[in-house]
Formats: sequence, structure tokens, C-alpha cells
Amino acid sequence: MDVFKNPKHPYTLALINSHPGMSTDKSRLNVIPGNIPDLSNLPTGCPFSPRCQKTMDVCRKEFPQDIVLENEHRVACWLHQ
Repeated sequence: MDVFKNPKHPYTLALINSHPGMSTDKSRLNVIPGNIPDLSNLPTGCPFSPRCQKTMDVCRKEFPQDIVLENEHRVACWLHQ
């Protein structure tokens, strides 16, 4: 899947980078700061903004539109608007 080979959303990349994999020699895993949001009380704007390292002011205010990049790869992220 293209989402694993070429992730476009910074939070997706952070999730992939936090996975240890089968052949890792790391003594420490990459950690995504913060807590998983309460699904019954999501933040305004992008629900990933509290934990995303690329968050901008607009991310905290408005949810980004879903757009098609290439090969039907879709992303809802202000970095690609």
C-alpha cells in the first residue's frame, strides 16, 4: 500500500516510525508526544494536531479537506492544501 511506502500525513509517518519492526536494533522506540484524544471529545480542527510535530495554527482551528494527491492517494492535511 502506498500509505506505508510514501506516507503524506505527518502523523501517519510518526506512527510508522514508532513501530519497532522485526529487524530493529533500537534500544528506544520513537515516541509520539501527548495522549490519544478522547473520541467523544475531539479537539477543534485536525484531531491529530495535539500530537503532530508539523501542526500549524490553522490545524487547531479548521479540519482540512480530503484531497487526492497521486494514484488515488488521499490526505487530509493542511501541509498539502
